[in-house]
Amino acid sequence: MSFFKIATPLSYFLLVALWLSILVLYMRIRQHHQTSMAMKVLLGVLALDALRTLFESLYFGVFRSAQAGFIPTDIAALLGQPTMVFIPKMVNLLVAILVLFLLLRRWVPLLVKEQYEQKQQIERLNLEISERQQVEQELRETREHFRHLAHHDVLTGLPNRELLLDRIQQEIYKADRAHNTLAVLFIDLDRFKQINDSLGHAAGDKVLGVAATRLKEAVRHDDTVSRIGGDEFVAVINGAQDVQAVGEVATKIRQQMEQPFAVDQHQLYISCSIGISIYGQDGSEPEVLLSNADAAMYRAKAEGRNTVEFYTRDMTEEVLRRMMFASQLRTALEENQFVLHFQPQYDLRTGRIAGVEALIRWQHPELGLLSPENFVPLAEETGLIVPIGEWVLRNACQTLRSWMDEGFDLDRMAVNINLSSRQLRHERLNDQVFSILKEYGIPAQQIELEITEGTLMQDPESAAKVLQRFMDEGIEISIDDFGTGYSSLSYLKRLPINKLKIDRSFVSDIPHSQNDMEIARAVIALARSLNLTVVGEGVETEAQAEFLRAEGCDVAQGYLYSKPVPADQMLQHFRSGMTAPALKHTGAVIAD
Repeated sequence: MSFFKIATPLSYFLLVALWLSILVLYMRIRQHHQTSMAMKVLLGVLALDALRTLFESLYFGVFRSAQAGFIPTDIAALLGQPTMVFIPKMVNLLVAILVLFLLLRRWVPLLVKEQYEQKQQIERLNLEISERQQVEQELRETREHFRHLAHHDVLTGLPNRELLLDRIQQEIYKADRAHNTLAVLFIDLDRFKQINDSLGHAAGDKVLGVAATRLKEAVRHDDTVSRIGGDEFVAVINGAQDVQAVGEVATKIRQQMEQPFAVDQHQLYISCSIGISIYGQDGSEPEVLLSNADAAMYRAKAEGRNTVEFYTRDMTEEVLRRMMFASQLRTALEENQFVLHFQPQYDLRTGRIAGVEALIRWQHPELGLLSPENFVPLAEETGLIVPIGEWVLRNACQTLRSWMDEGFDLDRMAVNINLSSRQLRHERLNDQVFSILKEYGIPAQQIELEITEGTLMQDPESAAKVLQRFMDEGIEISIDDFGTGYSSLSYLKRLPINKLKIDRSFVSDIPHSQNDMEIARAVIALARSLNLTVVGEGVETEAQAEFLRAEGCDVAQGYLYSKPVPADQMLQHFRSGMTAPALKHTGAVIAD
């Protein structure tokens, strides 16, 4: 028997064994839990194809084995019949149908699902791209917003100081090329803090917003308007014909600010002080121009506010002096360089001391003894007036306590202490005063608080609430410098006050000025009608004292009796019988 006769059927049976193994392997893989649906469909198709091949290999293996005589020859004859030969073809057809069915039943939905998932994935990808683009846009807008905030004022939207300096530099380049006049205008709203203190910061913010709008309307579109802090604005004017044209712009701005501000049903009237520096003659750097315009603005305020000042070189020296003086003022408070002087007040009817006014002085280490007008305005501006005022109150009470401990009968007199506008607005003023009185054991009746007429009328309703609590506790209240402000008689009638002090400007020319005499008579009559005590300030002559006494003035104070003196010299007045020497020669009744 030849080798090929044996090898042929064996090869078919070997194929049967191999395809059977492959079929089993396909089915095992298909049943694994990690096999995907698509892979299972593919393995099913391969298994059907393997089954078809297995059947063909088995068919031909049996047929060749019969031909070779390994099995009965009848089987070969049977398998060789035309009808039996058709069986493999039918199996192929059946497998093809099953494969087609499997693909249609399983594969096509997978393809559709895959396409659907791909479409969803594309849509999700597009959505992610869109969202990313939106986030990037928001980030760009946020960066731009923060960049804008970094260079603009939040309240008004105007450029801030940093951007202003850059704008000034750009305008300098333009001015150099075109040989134009470039001016920096430093604008400060006068007494703006009173609006914040009386109506609140919300009202103040509205005023600042309106002021910013008016400033932009007062200049050209190409000019820069900036807010650099608080109530301070800066306008940069380029291309003006000359300095006079710059002054006209400043006047226009000032007039705009004089128009009433309608805020929360209030008609507010404010003004502005403007300082101007000119590029070239007043500086060539942005910082220098701005600083010099600021110095000119301070000169405008010193000249009475609501005015315009051009920079001059002496203004820089003045600003430096103010800065140095402010620093020295803080040192004076820390090193206790302040002293109190006292000026007695005398009853014009009895001639006895009716009270003493505590007046602060600054014992400057270089300039000597300074009066309040030399440093109190600066203290008000810097806010140091509040701790200085507390120092005055504490030392006045300490001195009064020492006088009482020495045995002087001071029950019928009070120490007058001046309150500034900042002190009056201080939220802890009441507690501060009562705490110090308690600390030194001073009866409330022996303290009198003085408020200027102008301070009182800044916010009379708020002031009335603060002063009423003092009066309820027995502290007397007096209006200082009466006649120099704009008191409303209706307010005056309702305010908790005990005394009116006629300002020295109305006393100094008595009896030579008929107008001053009439004003003094009117103030005395007004006080009488309101049942208030009247004090005449600045009395320097016996004629003035006699006029006031004859007209019904209750108390007099001035150099006729005594200049302000230190506490130890004030003791001499107490030891002299508490009477005024100048009154011993008048018609005053001297009480024992």
